[in-house]
Amino acid sequence: MTIRGISLSHQTVHDWTQIFGTELDLKLCVNRKGTASKKWHI
Repeated sequence: MTIRGISLSHQTVHDWTQIFGTELDLKLCVNRKGTASKKWHI
């Protein structure tokens, strides 16, 4: 992010993942079809 001129602290990134990571996980699980595997393609 520094290359793009945006300064973020470790805590900011952690907070973001706690909030939006859970929502993203739920959306991915709902739309997922088939059996579970160890590979994730985003």
